[in-house]
Amino acid sequence: MDIFSPKINHHGFCLIGEAECVIPQLLNELEKRWNIQTKANPDCHIYRFDRMVVSDSRDIVQRSHRKSFGQARRLFIISANSITASAQNALLKSLEEPGDNTTFYLVVPNEEVLISTVKSRLLITLWRQSSV
Repeated sequence: MDIFSPKINHHGFCLIGEAECVIPQLLNELEKRWNIQTKANPDCHIYRFDRMVVSDSRDIVQRSHRKSFGQARRLFIISANSITASAQNALLKSLEEPGDNTTFYLVVPNEEVLISTVKSRLLITLWRQSSV
């Protein structure tokens, strides 16, 4: 699935893969395909967690409700090796109804990390270099 296709108009994606590979490729594709500056962009938020807990989710949700610094799309790229169920539940509303021009990218090593209600709100794709 080409998640960057103009035909795919979705606000949340789950990218299955290793964060150290996925995130640099994702940032490169966002810059190349959507012309979004990801470096030194206050609307591009990147979070890396080994284990994501509810306080981490609450911080992300709070930031997602703030106004954009510009007119561009707001990006929330979240990578986690594991995510507690309470942390995922804290993200649900934002994943379901994000603010205008807000897109979430959740990077996890495998789909089993996620609870079913989170999975149902995201387009899930196995990330490979050929995914883009």
